[in-house]
Amino acid sequence: MKYRNLENPTYCDHDAMIIYDIEFDEVDPSDREDLINLGFFWSEEECWMSYRFGN
Repeated sequence: MKYRNLENPTYCDHDAMIIYDIEFDEVDPSDREDLINLGFFWSEEECWMSYRFGN
């Protein structure tokens, strides 16, 4: 992974795909734009989240 090499960096639950352990400021602005275009947003839980790729 570009930002961290964790064994399980994502989690999918209740129609939400969540990317943990990456802070908002760690993601390059161009990569943030890509995440937003993919349907992700920075959530109140302080993680990247999308309802587009949920289970």
